[in-house]
Amino acid sequence: MKALILTAGFFAISWMAQAQNLFFRTYGAPGHFNQAADIVQGIENGFLIAGSTGGWGSENGDMVVIRTDSLGNQEWWKVYGTSYAEKAIDLIALNDGNYLLGGQTNRSENGDYDLYLVKLNSAGDTLWTKQFGTTAWDLFEGVTELSNGNLVMTSTSYDLPFPNGGILNICTDADGEELWRGVLPMGDQQLAGGIVSTAEDTIYVGGSAFNPDNSSMDFLLVKLDANGTVIWTKLVGTTEEDHLTDVCLGSGALIGACGYTMQTETAKQGKLYQFDAQGNTPFFAQTTSGEQFANSFSAIRYNAPDNTMIVASVFKDGTVDRAALFRYTTDFQFLCSFVFPGIQNSESNAVLAVEDGNILCGTDLEFSPGQTSIFVNRAAFDCSTVNLQLSAKNRMDNQIMVDVYPNPSQGQFSFVSPVKFDRIDIRDITGRTVEFKLITDAGTSTVELQSTATGIYIMTMFGSQGQILTTRKLVIE
Repeated sequence: MKALILTAGFFAISWMAQAQNLFFRTYGAPGHFNQAADIVQGIENGFLIAGSTGGWGSENGDMVVIRTDSLGNQEWWKVYGTSYAEKAIDLIALNDGNYLLGGQTNRSENGDYDLYLVKLNSAGDTLWTKQFGTTAWDLFEGVTELSNGNLVMTSTSYDLPFPNGGILNICTDADGEELWRGVLPMGDQQLAGGIVSTAEDTIYVGGSAFNPDNSSMDFLLVKLDANGTVIWTKLVGTTEEDHLTDVCLGSGALIGACGYTMQTETAKQGKLYQFDAQGNTPFFAQTTSGEQFANSFSAIRYNAPDNTMIVASVFKDGTVDRAALFRYTTDFQFLCSFVFPGIQNSESNAVLAVEDGNILCGTDLEFSPGQTSIFVNRAAFDCSTVNLQLSAKNRMDNQIMVDVYPNPSQGQFSFVSPVKFDRIDIRDITGRTVEFKLITDAGTSTVELQSTATGIYIMTMFGSQGQILTTRKLVIE
């Protein structure tokens, strides 16, 4: 899996699903760059969150793993890397009860990137580290474990004979010792996108490759056996640039794939394909205006409890990117979407379908240039409900008394709080977020909305556990 969806608090409005927010948490080194990469379910119903950080003693950027309990409370964090720059991409739970953290490092003789693996025990202690690569840039994209404990990585390599990109797969044993490697026979211009394996040790590598039939990049899915022998390759797409970003095992023998089409140099459209074991594509979907425009699909997971597909996305809200979830049937019929508010820009990186049917997701939120935090949210959302509601878990019977003045105003509001708030979320009457702000202390704070249109707005104040402490109506004249 490639990334994570971590998000902010929740209204369900007419075109969205109702979300029951089970927890909302912020992680990372304050004042530094922090990026989400992946989430896995750990022992005792807790979670391990993988990402990258520029803080916590990191010199040039390191991998980080954060352990939480089932409610998202942080139990420990540990940083992994060298004096060079490392970036986490993938985290998987292994059959022996340990974990494998995968990414890339520029600790090489010529400064190019190599693949970097760290095996961890359940306490986060390092069991071993391994580095793999070529004499050129090698960018890690994912790893999967076979039934015998062997590990298979996929990456984009810019080594000869494919200086414009080739998909390099490397297999190791359980101790990280290399067994075989191979580049897919798809010609120059290949980009890796993800990897999964079945219980029978069939390997599926997803990515993008140049298709001479339409002179454009297309979705690529390759089926291999446990020795890396290619069984078949499939290219699907349009006459525009199509890029696959993630793959997952679906129901039965189906493989789900997500990504996007470049409609213009800057505009993307989310795309989904379903492949069967022979490489046929019985189901296909793309976002439409009715589903909200998805800038890109970044991660896909099969949710077994309700037999649906959950897709992580970036939703374009004017000039601001916001993290989003989309739910589809297994034949890719659109069910509902849920867009999370963010600060300036938020980007969905990964999604985890938990055994109880809840969805855990992780997002990067930018607070100021160069400063981002990892946001994680565990939620359940019901596509059959389209009423504007607040989650009962977020509603308090005795709301905190907060003075807001002047109200009405021309867009500048001050409020005095007797307790510390974690953040505020201000929305218009359609449910669109117009302001999102962190609150660091109790006392007086100010919100500037002078550029916002006149009308009625709802300000919601959240506590550190994600609970709603109070709501206030704001009027701009």
